[in-house]
Amino acid sequence: MRRVLQASAIMGLSSVVTVGLSALRYKLLALELGSEGIGLLGLFATVLALGVTLFGVGVGSSGVRQVAASQGDEGEFGAATRAALLRGSWLLGLIAVAVGLLLLPVLRGTLFLDVPAPLTVCLIIAVAASVVSAGQVGLLNGLGRLPEIAKANSFGALIGTALTLGLLTIAPQWALGAAFTAAPLAVLGLTTGYTWKLRVRRAFAWAELWGAFRPMLLFGLAFSVSILMSNLVQVLVRILVKQELNLKNVGYFQAAWTIASVYLGFVITAMSAEYYPRISAIAHNALELNRQVNVQMRLVLLIATPIILLLMFLAPVIMAILYAPEFGRAAELLRWQLLGDIIKIASWPIGFLLLAREAKKAFFLTELVWNVSFLALALTLLGPLGLKGLGLAYGISYALYFASVVWFSKRLTGYMMESRILVFVALALGLGVGVEIVSNNDVIADNLIWKMLFILLSVFLGVFVLGWHKFRKHIVV
Repeated sequence: MRRVLQASAIMGLSSVVTVGLSALRYKLLALELGSEGIGLLGLFATVLALGVTLFGVGVGSSGVRQVAASQGDEGEFGAATRAALLRGSWLLGLIAVAVGLLLLPVLRGTLFLDVPAPLTVCLIIAVAASVVSAGQVGLLNGLGRLPEIAKANSFGALIGTALTLGLLTIAPQWALGAAFTAAPLAVLGLTTGYTWKLRVRRAFAWAELWGAFRPMLLFGLAFSVSILMSNLVQVLVRILVKQELNLKNVGYFQAAWTIASVYLGFVITAMSAEYYPRISAIAHNALELNRQVNVQMRLVLLIATPIILLLMFLAPVIMAILYAPEFGRAAELLRWQLLGDIIKIASWPIGFLLLAREAKKAFFLTELVWNVSFLALALTLLGPLGLKGLGLAYGISYALYFASVVWFSKRLTGYMMESRILVFVALALGLGVGVEIVSNNDVIADNLIWKMLFILLSVFLGVFVLGWHKFRKHIVV
């Protein structure tokens, strides 16, 4: 238990620092550039994620498995695996730069028509830096060097924020470029320093390197196709909002999306660093694997659900504090997205089960369910309901995703969700809907909001206290 909590604490604290500094950057940019600037930043951030997925081909994630498997091998296989991951990541980064520069006119002509070319070049550099650092982080993760990953992410975010703040005071028009370029470059520099002493200082034949890199590439491709599909949908949805509404609404959507998704990113970061390697090691044991999935579901729901409800209550205040007063218009969208995040958080541990069992087809199909349903519902609901329709589309899509991962995992390992977890999720959703109803009623909201907040938190704490003795003894020590 101590090892699990220490790993989660390290990565969780790093994510809190990274998210806090990201919030500060968004706040400064929102005050200086307004909602249109945040909307443009949202487009850049989405295309950045798309580029990293496209050119990184999931090697950073698949490399974790390969390095961990070879960790006890001090011979040729282990050395070639580490060398292949590092050198392959640099090669992929160089390919990203070359292709990006060749496609520069296309990028500007499709998404960024009115943006100066140097900003688009910054985007290309950010993609390449993120691709290379992902491979280096994969090596550190596979070797269990979580403190180095945490320091690289935290100090990278600090450097990126400092540069953004500096440019806002002397050249505001370039601060936008620093907002999405400085941090990836800083992380690249730090991870390069951390992995330098881990580099294998000997020559390898191309056949050796390819033999070690090929499994990472094949597994990464299967993983990245699903992520690429998701990133494409995100780009399409933002373009749809821009066309159906305007760039300001893209900014509101980006602000709500950031809070609903990125601000809970510490959970997925901790799970990727500790939970994923742990269940991968026992993937052959279906009974133990299923038990650990249920344990992890209880843990993440315990951590995330009170945060989600608190954010729902304070949505207008948070939007105004983190961005600007005009962003309060996106509070309703944020509440619906946070409601969907309850289902999203419950789905993650089961999704990792599919990855641990290398169920590539099932993983792809579950991702397909979410992306197709979200895009279809967005197209259907955005017109009549506006941004609120995107929030509803988000929540409904995750309900469908949740059902699909449970179904596939049951077929794969015989997984059965504990009934009390299902009851808890249903209770959380019901209370979340109650928060939404109260928040939209001006007559009772001011009188009952804080009382209901304490009632909700008491209910959740009571549920988990009643089951804590059962929960504690199932955690791996």
